[in-house]
Amino acid sequence: MFNPHEGLPMQTATARPAASFRGVSAVRNGPRDADPATILNGLADAFGEFKERHNAEIDGINARLAAATIGGAPVGTDTPAGVRAAQESFGRFAKTGVAPMAAMSTDDNSKGGYLVQPELEKVITRRQADLSPMRRLARVQTTTSGEYQIPMADGGVESGWTSERGARPETDAAALAMLTIVTGEIYANPAITQKMLDDAVVDIGAYLADEITLAFEEKEGDAFVNGDGINKPRGFLQYPSEATADATRPRGTLEFKETAGTGVIAPDDLINLLYNLRAGYRAGSVWLMNSETAGVVRKLKDADGNHIWSLATTAGELPMLLGYPVEIDEGMPAIANGAYPVAFGNFQRGYIVVDRTGIRVLRDDLTNKPYVHFYTTKRVGGAVHDGNAIKLLKIKS
Repeated sequence: MFNPHEGLPMQTATARPAASFRGVSAVRNGPRDADPATILNGLADAFGEFKERHNAEIDGINARLAAATIGGAPVGTDTPAGVRAAQESFGRFAKTGVAPMAAMSTDDNSKGGYLVQPELEKVITRRQADLSPMRRLARVQTTTSGEYQIPMADGGVESGWTSERGARPETDAAALAMLTIVTGEIYANPAITQKMLDDAVVDIGAYLADEITLAFEEKEGDAFVNGDGINKPRGFLQYPSEATADATRPRGTLEFKETAGTGVIAPDDLINLLYNLRAGYRAGSVWLMNSETAGVVRKLKDADGNHIWSLATTAGELPMLLGYPVEIDEGMPAIANGAYPVAFGNFQRGYIVVDRTGIRVLRDDLTNKPYVHFYTTKRVGGAVHDGNAIKLLKIKS
């Protein structure tokens, strides 16, 4: 049976001479007469060295953990009991700084070092999907490297007709290009007082998971729509757009339909946008807009006086617009001249979210007493994969 921890060096506080230890403890135990500014600068430098020193080793842990789950998902997290166990083990780490190795991996737990917990990662990612429309809608790919590459075809393979014994000349193959999605680092740094950590009543694991999830979701969700692609995902609204058909636009360029009226949305504008998406993409497609735009669109009526927006009939269902679900994403722009407040498309085919394996947590109880910080990082990227799968509504200026 594969052991993801096999061969990983674990150290204790006595594994090396005290004089050679590099980290926040070395600064804390430094000269007594040092001024506060020197101490704080030393702490910041030590924190950076501590992070850099462990990065290579953490990458090895992530690769082993990914290999360990080939052929099946991590055990336990698909059940409420598994989620609870992950949160409880994370809570114990938060309180004590010591990670139970049966549930998680850490490169230096005796010093409160980086923590990699596959089950906690899955809990946080699942909660993000519940909150972020783009995580639910897009294709999500996991990688163990800093970038993900996927081939893209410029058009399809040509074909032809012939008789039973007729000649079959060679047809042209589709030209392939490589889409490279580079991940950027996103971080959260929630703080808890030592008193709160000592309070046995508080579910620290659940609390921290919620705080980290909300922090990540807010940044990620906006980046999937508006990100510039520099150390973050490239949002689909940051790609060029043209009012030209699928066959004539360059790859990576989205198509928009402009409203008939200035500064407003009419029912016919939405109908035109819907049928501008080819039939093969419409199965699984959704509308995407923010709450303000949804409030406007919900009031629209057709020529017979019927609302084109249908309310959900049961809890958990989405409202429907012209027969397709509506997702609310506050990262979408408001209605304004020249803006793109509505998108319609099959985001599963149109957009890829790339997660690098491993959420890292550094427990820091020294730099901001009496608070204990949990510096948490993950790497994520995103890009448009098929520009024909997403259509935009542009407000006429």
